[in-house]
Amino acid sequence: MTTTDDTINTPQSLVNQLGENYEYIKTIATNNMEIKKLQTINLLGMVASKFILCSILFILFLLLTIVLTALCLIGLFNLLGSLVLALAVVSGAIAFIALLIYLFRRQIIYNKILRATDSIVDNALSEQFDFHN
Repeated sequence: MTTTDDTINTPQSLVNQLGENYEYIKTIATNNMEIKKLQTINLLGMVASKFILCSILFILFLLLTIVLTALCLIGLFNLLGSLVLALAVVSGAIAFIALLIYLFRRQIIYNKILRATDSIVDNALSEQFDFHN
């Protein structure tokens, strides 16, 4: 009568077990690669959707700025009675705002972009290496 210990220790059963373990590891590795691909696609989708949203918001902001500039120009023309003077005031205001944006570009633009990209990368890494799920 053979025991289960005798059948486990035979060379054929060891080869079978090694083959099964190899297939399990191969399946796990393949599944992990597929999960990483899906996570990358998800991240790219998030970035693309945020880019599209920011583009639409920028276009709307640009149109609103054009309309408000035209309204300011018309209001100043009615107030001052001179189109040249109204154009000079509006152009000066735009130049002043452009100078302020240039001087404070790090605080206004660069730091916000860096924080946004850092948060996207941090979220992607925390989802990728989340061992609690």
